[in-house]
Order: sequence, then C-alpha cells, then structure tokens
Amino acid sequence: MALELEFRRISLQPGCLGNERMRVGADGALDYSQNLAECVPGQQWNSQWQHLGQLGADELSRLSGAVLDSGLLELEQISVDESVEGGSREELDLRFGDDSWHFVVQNTRPPAFVSVTRVIRQIVADRQFRPN
Repeated sequence: MALELEFRRISLQPGCLGNERMRVGADGALDYSQNLAECVPGQQWNSQWQHLGQLGADELSRLSGAVLDSGLLELEQISVDESVEGGSREELDLRFGDDSWHFVVQNTRPPAFVSVTRVIRQIVADRQFRPN
C-alpha cells in the first residue's frame, strides 16, 4: 500500500518566518521546505521545495509502521487548545491506500500525532545533515 503524506508546521504569530513543511510522495520522493525570510502579508510560504531524495524500503516501512502502530488513525482529526494564544498549528495530510486523513493539531501534543511527526522529522534531519 502506497503512503503519501505532507506535514506542515505554521506559526500563529504574525509573519511566516520558520514555517516548515515536508512531504513524501507515493513514489517515495522526500521534499522539504522552510521559510528563511518573511513572506508578503497573507502568505504562509515563500520557500521552494527542496528534494532530499527517495526514501528507501526501510524508511518507508518505519514511517508506515509509525502511522499504523501509533494510534494516529483513531485520533480525532482536529485537536485545538483554544485557551492558548500564539504557538503553532501543525497539519498532517495522509493518504494510505485508498483512504485519506487531514489532522490539525494546535497548541496540543497528542502522543500518536507526535510519534508520527517525530519519525518524518528524523528522516528529514538524517537526509539534511548526511555527510557528502
């Protein structure tokens, strides 16, 4: 079963500096983008996607396992703490086979969501900081 996902972390402060996103395509392509400068008002993104290569079978298995074993698919798709001002909003779009989900987490830390996003963040970090 093919896995596709896109994870976005968006600041709730004015501006877009530091917003980041990462995605895995159905073909295993891994892309990453982080805003390193402020955007035009009203925009969330001003950086291009950077291709970090293709995920190997081990990485795809690790990521799929995290999705299936974490309890993510049983979570409420929206988890927002309205009592907190500022902070960040995290979104995860996921397609697994013929099914798709859209999760929104704002100023909360559901363990299943965190465990999946930790895996994709680690894969991205390993690719970004791999010596030549």
